[in-house]
Amino acid sequence: MGAFQLQQMDIAGARASYERALAIMPASQTVVVALGHLEVVSGRPDRAQLLARRFAETPPEPWWGYKDGLFDMAGLHALRARIVRQ
Repeated sequence: MGAFQLQQMDIAGARASYERALAIMPASQTVVVALGHLEVVSGRPDRAQLLARRFAETPPEPWWGYKDGLFDMAGLHALRARIVRQ
């Protein structure tokens, strides 16, 4: 929704949509980048920089380690140990 609103030049609406998405998925790289871009194009590079810093300080989701091939067997076992069995 935020991308559509930005395309329609509804900056306030786009910001609100991106901030809602960020509240739901705070580790979403897509949302952080989109909101950062919005802040830059609306003349607030300071806010974009703050978003980028916060994102960089957040530990990545284990999925990224799997996707990027960073896990060795010990990493896969650690990830498997996090699975909650019911």
